[in-house]
Amino acid sequence: MQESKHLASLINVPPKTIYEIFKSSSDWEFILKIDALLEAAARKVVKVAFAANDKMDPDDMEEFVDTLPMRGRTSLIKLLEATGCGKEESLLIDCVRVPRNGFAHDITQMTLPLIEVIKSRQTYTQFEFFRFALFGHAASPQKSPLSDRKRT
Repeated sequence: MQESKHLASLINVPPKTIYEIFKSSSDWEFILKIDALLEAAARKVVKVAFAANDKMDPDDMEEFVDTLPMRGRTSLIKLLEATGCGKEESLLIDCVRVPRNGFAHDITQMTLPLIEVIKSRQTYTQFEFFRFALFGHAASPQKSPLSDRKRT
């Protein structure tokens, strides 16, 4: 709980935000909110990394980072990886984007269980999501990072 409060303070959201996201009443709400949280955290990490360079104008840098897409060749994820972000963190962000895009771009999926939205996404990341959800980043099975979340 302390780590979630610390993260919340770093990205300027109320202390109970992460706990409230975890307790979302639907998969739709959970995925959209966790994606927004991960995006805010990723942007913060990249901004802090850029702020270490005293040759950059802080306002221009912040505006630049705020306009970056999350995925793609010139994306926030690529800059996040350049800051030393681990593969597991990048994979988590990318995996959340798959159902997020399903939920966000097709309102008819709003009432579907998370697993159905993931299955409907025909991408390589679909496999990565399942691999991450089941095994984490390791090759051998371990407790799923998503197994503690109560499903609706």
